[in-house]
Amino acid sequence: MKRFSADQLRTLRNEIPIHILIEKELKIPCKYSEGVFRFLCPLCGEFMASVKKETNLARCFVCNQNINTIELVMYDKKWKFVDSVKYLQNYYDASLKQSSRCSRRKVEAMEDNKNSGSCPQAIGDILKHCLSQDSVYENTSNFQKFEVLENKLDQLSKQVEQIRVFIITIARRLNGK
Repeated sequence: MKRFSADQLRTLRNEIPIHILIEKELKIPCKYSEGVFRFLCPLCGEFMASVKKETNLARCFVCNQNINTIELVMYDKKWKFVDSVKYLQNYYDASLKQSSRCSRRKVEAMEDNKNSGSCPQAIGDILKHCLSQDSVYENTSNFQKFEVLENKLDQLSKQVEQIRVFIITIARRLNGK
């Protein structure tokens, strides 16, 4: 029986986003309900399983089981531990290769964001810039597309926060006069 290092197992459990594994790779039936990502529990078959992104664990609230990425593959595909780890390792390696292809463009985009300063920008300019840099349509990996979209949403969220602070500052100045 093949032995896996603790670091290798930890990486597979923590570095593969479980919600992406569920939705894009394993294609387990899922939906967003009341703003929460829910999926069909592979153990009990109920649609009461959810994901906590901070811990990268899934939990079913019917059968009260916590499930990590390795267990999820074992339960969903009905595979043994070794086969599930090999599958996830291949998936992880493929996503790393895809990620490294785009890393240069991501670094350039991050530099562009740093150089843009903290001045408010028009939302149209922000979206146009996001779409022109590392477009999700250039990438064939579903995992990578989701990652790019999450990064762009994070950037947009930060810029919206900058706009909010700017508006509050102006409002305070106007109220002070």
